[in-house]
Amino acid sequence: MLREQLPDLRPAVDWAKQIAEGLHYAHTEGIVHRDVKPANIMMNSAGRPQIMDFGLAKRAADIESAMTVEGQIVGTPNYMSPEQARGTIAEVGPHSDQYSVGVVLYEMLCGRPPFVGDPWTIISRVASERENPPPLRSIRPDIPRDLEACCLKALEKSPKSRYSSMQALADDLDHWLKGLPLLARPIGPAEQLLRWCRQNRLIASMGGALALIFITAAIVGPLLAVRYQDLADIATRKAKDANEARDLEKKAHRATERARELEQAARLATERSVIDSYTETGLTAHRNNDPREAILWFANAVAASGIVRRVRNRTASGCNRGCRKSQLPCKPSNRFRAG
Repeated sequence: MLREQLPDLRPAVDWAKQIAEGLHYAHTEGIVHRDVKPANIMMNSAGRPQIMDFGLAKRAADIESAMTVEGQIVGTPNYMSPEQARGTIAEVGPHSDQYSVGVVLYEMLCGRPPFVGDPWTIISRVASERENPPPLRSIRPDIPRDLEACCLKALEKSPKSRYSSMQALADDLDHWLKGLPLLARPIGPAEQLLRWCRQNRLIASMGGALALIFITAAIVGPLLAVRYQDLADIATRKAKDANEARDLEKKAHRATERARELEQAARLATERSVIDSYTETGLTAHRNNDPREAILWFANAVAASGIVRRVRNRTASGCNRGCRKSQLPCKPSNRFRAG
């Protein structure tokens, strides 16, 4: 199947999980496969992987780099664990099969095993503690970081750094399929929340909308309140200024009317003084036995008296109008009378 095309991520991870669970069962029965590779994995009619050739070490004639090396080195170079590549048979155990499953998963995801080359070069690179498998994302950048961490943990050179068991590997792969945190790469609260939102898009979108509304209200509400208060203060100040302007206008009007009254009073007083002067002059002429001169001055006094009467009437009329406009009491004046 791998020779035809690469499987999608989720089917590949699911197959690796099933392989790990099958090998875990074998390990619980005391059986170590020691030669896990794609050639020893078949798919049944239901699409489930089946592990074949337990405990066999054989040559594979398909490609030279995938042959089984006989002797103390047991396994297939591309898929054998570092302890197998070093020939330390006593260290070979369930964790060795875990490394091989990691290589199979690596190949399903990237289209090639971690180390390539001739068999002896591959064995040397696998056995070396200084050379680690290339990160999966360096070959296929779209691979999720969690999945890369899970695969590389199974490919650790030290058996103690790998998963504690094949079941632990299967559980981490299952967690990845379900979007849960992985043992190989613990995640923080922020990333957990992000994953939960991805799995519950409808609830997350509704909650995000409500949160956005609350945040907007919390930010915009006080600003609007301050703005409305400013507008209210401005309106209050304008109303107060308008009232003060009206009061000033009324005071100015009253002052104008008062000045007009004083001016009219002064004019009447002047005219009265003139009449008095004409009358006194006429009386003097009469005493001097000059009737013609006396009549002339008396006539002038009478004429001036008519002028004063008209002025007084206009003054009274203006006073009444001014009093009505200014709403002030208007008292009749008997100060000036015609002779």
